[in-house]
Amino acid sequence: MYIRVLEVLLYHLAYYLALSLPFPLKYFIACRVADLFYMFLPARRMTVWNNLTIVTGKSRQETLPQVREVYYHFACFVAELLSIPLFTRKKGKVNGWVEIINPEYLEEAFSGKNGTICLTAHMGNWEWGGACLSLLGYPMNAVILPQRNPWVAGLFLKLRKSSGMKVINVGEGVKKSIRALKRGEGLAILGDRPFGEEGMKVKFCGRETVFPKGPAYLAYRTGAVILPGFTLKNNGRYYLYLEKPFTIEGEGDREKIVNEGVYKIVSLIEKYVKKFPTQWSIFEDIWEKD
Repeated sequence: MYIRVLEVLLYHLAYYLALSLPFPLKYFIACRVADLFYMFLPARRMTVWNNLTIVTGKSRQETLPQVREVYYHFACFVAELLSIPLFTRKKGKVNGWVEIINPEYLEEAFSGKNGTICLTAHMGNWEWGGACLSLLGYPMNAVILPQRNPWVAGLFLKLRKSSGMKVINVGEGVKKSIRALKRGEGLAILGDRPFGEEGMKVKFCGRETVFPKGPAYLAYRTGAVILPGFTLKNNGRYYLYLEKPFTIEGEGDREKIVNEGVYKIVSLIEKYVKKFPTQWSIFEDIWEKD
């Protein structure tokens, strides 16, 4: 109980600082906190290091300097997440925060009647990506894995809703997600880790791991368009890189069609993970053992 209360107090202190301090200063503080996690959690640090060697195909010696960059990026991402109310005050004016690459794909994806699955991954600042679309007037729902601490979960819910997004918890995901898509709305889903489902074995960066089938299954079942998008920092600025929307459809073996959709999703995520490896915020060992 005391640990939960302390966790809430720390998050609310961080929230207050995120809204009060200029970005350079809160980034500095966030990175010093990241230094502590880097130093005092060696097993987690080793996992990140192993992941980077697989993703980049480089030697352990070459990837060692990048390990700390992963920690720094994630710490800054948390500071940015807590800063979302600053972002949302500029409703409709998101270019100062996020520049959209291939914006024409937005109109193409949202012009249909079956909804849009906004597919992303644990990369860059996926929270700002969803908030950006919501602030631009697209009806958005985010599928999330809620925090175990209910008070912290409440803070995160408040942050996400501040941009106008609706939230769907993983446990109630399928039915609510289908209803949202049938209303023609957007559904933001992280497609690189399975939560609440068995998933499917695939080759990712040359090694076997498990990816979720949910996004491909939902697209097949509802006729929704999949719009891949990744909000990544490049030269000190965030860009929302949009890929051409696509559908998952066809006649015959449903399992085969959905699986082919998963392979397409895997290849898209792999493309960006390889290009921005230190912005991939995965701190667990996800690959099958040899």
